Amino acid sequence: MKLSAPHPLARGIATVLAVAGTLCVRGVEVTALVWLALLWPMLFFGGVWRQHARFVLAVVLPICLALLFVWGFLVGAPPGDAVGSSPRNGYHFAALVALRLAVLGGIMQLSLLTIASEDLAQTLTGWGVRGEGLVIVIGAFALLPELRLRADQVLTARYARGFVRKSTMLNRGRQFPHLLRPLFAWALRSAIQRAELWEQRGLVARLQGDCGERRRYSLGSSAFFLTCGVGWCVFGILNVTAWR
Repeated sequence: MKLSAPHPLARGIATVLAVAGTLCVRGVEVTALVWLALLWPMLFFGGVWRQHARFVLAVVLPICLALLFVWGFLVGAPPGDAVGSSPRNGYHFAALVALRLAVLGGIMQLSLLTIASEDLAQTLTGWGVRGEGLVIVIGAFALLPELRLRADQVLTARYARGFVRKSTMLNRGRQFPHLLRPLFAWALRSAIQRAELWEQRGLVARLQGDCGERRRYSLGSSAFFLTCGVGWCVFGILNVTAWR
């Protein structure tokens, strides 16, 4: 079961409001509660919870541990306070920053990764992206999966030639500089070929024509997204006002 597609305008407004609310909230407990009780279920039903889990483990968790060590143990205070004056507030600041990062990442993943491929052009048009900018953004979305495929091919080739002894996370990280040159050359070549192909087949004009077609979106899903975005934004504004 997946979330029904909301209207592009509702999706965009809800995303902006949710981001604003996340940046305003100052409470660690309520931020964690919204992340676990509201955002995670939405990510699950949206079919993107695996991507969010990888983001949390690979990005948020290391940053969280570093922040807790710096502001809670070394500095012993949040920014602006005297060093060692309040380790508890230092831990609070570190946890809040990490949770905000997790929530913001989840919001953007829920907003962008749940867009079906056939609705991508229509959604971007609803957000005001048109003309050449629309073609560029769609081309960027198509390029990312291809870059991952090419990177895996280059790594496999280096494994086969014996340049990498063991397939460990550290060894894979060390191969990053060796991936830049072939990936850059391939991306440039692919962009030129894609532009020529789109021009020959008139795909740009057809794309703009498809964006003009009306599609059905879920009214209930649009209302749900807007309600969550408005509610979270209002709560964040009230929360930051109370802290002052």
